Amino acid sequence: MSHACIGIAGGELWRELDHETQCTDGSRRLAAFATIPKNTSSSASAAMPLLMVVVSPANALVPIVAAASLGFLALLGAIGAKAGGANIWRATLRVTFWCALALGITAGIGKLFGTIV
Repeated sequence: MSHACIGIAGGELWRELDHETQCTDGSRRLAAFATIPKNTSSSASAAMPLLMVVVSPANALVPIVAAASLGFLALLGAIGAKAGGANIWRATLRVTFWCALALGITAGIGKLFGTIV
């Protein structure tokens, strides 16, 4: 009976064995190493808006960081679309729209409660 690797999910490498899904200790270590590129790219993408905090003037900090975050997220959407073979413009527009909506809702909630989010 063969063991077929069916993918990495939730940080663990799962194997299918007799219609049961099992995860072994060895595959957990392998899965941890397999997620390093994803986690590294996520950290790098989060670093770009933080860099904007350092180089932006204090009186324009919020709009610059918000615009930079949207720009970098749009770039990541384009890169992901290119890697996945999808329509680059559609994916970039989709990512930008939903991220802008999320930023707007977050800012609105902060304004509603009188706090800076």
